Amino acid sequence: RSVKVRENLEAIYFLHPGLQARLFLATFGRFIFSGGLYGKLRYVSRVDNLWEHVRRNEIGMPEFVYDHDEDLEYRPMMDYGL
Repeated sequence: RSVKVRENLEAIYFLHPGLQARLFLATFGRFIFSGGLYGKLRYVSRVDNLWEHVRRNEIGMPEFVYDHDEDLEYRPMMDYGL
C-alpha cells in the first residue's frame, strides 16, 4: 500500500525552509526519503507560492503559519535563518 501511495505522490512541499533545514536535507535527504521521494521534495518560501501548486481549499493551515509568513515579509533576513 505505501508503495502505491509513494508512486502516486506528485510532490512533498516544505513550507518556510530555513538554511539549516535545506542543508540538512541536501546532505541526508536521500537517506531519509527513500524510494524516489527525495526527488519529489519542493521548497516553498511563502504561502502564496504554495497556492500555485495546491488548491487552497484542499488543505488547512494553522494561523501561526500565516503569522510566520508575514514576519518573513517584513524581515527578509529570517529567510536565511539569520
